[in-house]
Amino acid sequence: KIIICTDVDGVFESNPKVHKKASIIPYVDRSNIDEVLKCAGPSLKIDVTGGMRTKVALLYDAIKSSNSVGYILNGSKAGTIYNFLIGKGANFTEMRW
Repeated sequence: KIIICTDVDGVFESNPKVHKKASIIPYVDRSNIDEVLKCAGPSLKIDVTGGMRTKVALLYDAIKSSNSVGYILNGSKAGTIYNFLIGKGANFTEMRW
């Protein structure tokens, strides 16, 4: 498993910091990766992370080349990583090749 932690609950159809009613995209694979990359935007501020689009693209390349499963989840919210690891109540986006 490859896990990327960010400051939102996963990949959304639009930026949840701008659009409060944005819906999470629970699953990404080769059938929807192109559409997801169109939805995922750049960072809203100057930083080294490249925004969600960069995270999605890099994670997808990593899972494709390693035959792993990838996850994007909120690492800044207390309990999210623990709940993810024990399989209880965490929001996230799962990526498979």
